[in-house]
Amino acid sequence: MNEKKCKPFPAGQRNQYVMQLNFATILSRLNRRLRPLHSILIGCLLAVSGGGCMPVRNLLQPLRGLTDNTTVETNLRYKPTSISERHELDLILPTNIERPRGLVLFIHGGFWTNQDRRYFRPVTGLYWNIGYGLANAGYAAAILSYRIYPEADIQGQLDDIQAALDWGGEKIGSLNIDADRLFLMGHSAGGHLAALSALDSKKPAIDRGLAGVVALSPVLDVAHMRDSQPADFNRQVTEAVFGKDASDQELARRSPGLRWPKDAPLLVLTGEQDYPFIRTQAAELLKRHPPGSSQVQVRELPGLTHADLVLQFDADPSPVLPAVLEFLNQPAGPAAK
Repeated sequence: MNEKKCKPFPAGQRNQYVMQLNFATILSRLNRRLRPLHSILIGCLLAVSGGGCMPVRNLLQPLRGLTDNTTVETNLRYKPTSISERHELDLILPTNIERPRGLVLFIHGGFWTNQDRRYFRPVTGLYWNIGYGLANAGYAAAILSYRIYPEADIQGQLDDIQAALDWGGEKIGSLNIDADRLFLMGHSAGGHLAALSALDSKKPAIDRGLAGVVALSPVLDVAHMRDSQPADFNRQVTEAVFGKDASDQELARRSPGLRWPKDAPLLVLTGEQDYPFIRTQAAELLKRHPPGSSQVQVRELPGLTHADLVLQFDADPSPVLPAVLEFLNQPAGPAAK
C-alpha cells in the first residue's frame, strides 16, 4: 500500500466527512435508484426542517432494497430500561432460509457525533441496505441506533453497544441461530465502536462467544487521528468525545488497532480512495498482523471511497459484500470457542 500523507479536514467542515453525502452523491443514487421520484425527493432534501417530507419518506422506504426474501421488524428496544429512540434497532431477517447463518449487529458511523440507523434512507438506502445485503445472503442483521455526542461520550456509546450485544446474545436463540454466530460490524466511527466494544468491558465480547468483527473503514488509532487533523476538528470531535485532557495512554486504550489480539477474528476493509489517515491506520494494523500470523485480515478495495464502503454494500454486483461474506462464512475461530 502506498503511504500518503494524511490530509486534514478543512477547519469547520467535519460534517463534510459524514459519509460524503453531498448532493453529487445523492443525485447519483437518485438517478440509479429512484429516477421517477427525483424532483420530489430533492425538494424534500432542500426543506431544512424536513417535517413536510416525512409522509414521502415513509412512503418510499419500502422501495429501497426490500425483496421477497427478507422481512423487517422495526423499532425494537435493545435497552429495556430506556425510553430513548437511540436505544432501538431494526431487525432484518432472511425468509428464504430455515435457519439464518448468523446474527450481525451493525453500528453506523458519523464521527461519534452524527447520523442514525436511518440516515437519509429513502435516498441513500442507509442503513437498511446493509441489512438487506446480509439478509439476502442468509444472515439476520440488526441495524442499531445509539447515543451520540453530546448525549453520550465514548464510554456512554460503548455502554450502548454492550447493551446491544447483551440483546443479541439473548435474541440469537429465538432466531434459531447458533450461539457462536454473533458478529459485530460497523462503518467508520461505527467500525471503531464495533472493534473496541469487543475488547472494552469487564467481560470482553471476544471472550464471551463473539464470532468476529467486521470493520469498514474504521478509526483504529485515536491519537493518530488527532495528530492528523486540525485544531478545529479536534476541538469538535476528538476532545469532545474522548475528553479534552485525555492522555496518549488513554487514547491508546480507546484504539482497537493497537490492542487487537492475534487470536480474535477481525476483518478490516478500506477503500483505495479512502481517507489517508484511515488507510495509514489499516496499513499499520497489517504490519502488526502480517497475513497468516493471526486471525486479522486487512483488505483494500480498488477504487472505493470512504462512503462507498456502505453506499455500495448492496450494489449489483457489490464490491464490498463478497469480502464480508467470505469472512462471515469461515469456520468459527478461537474467539468463538
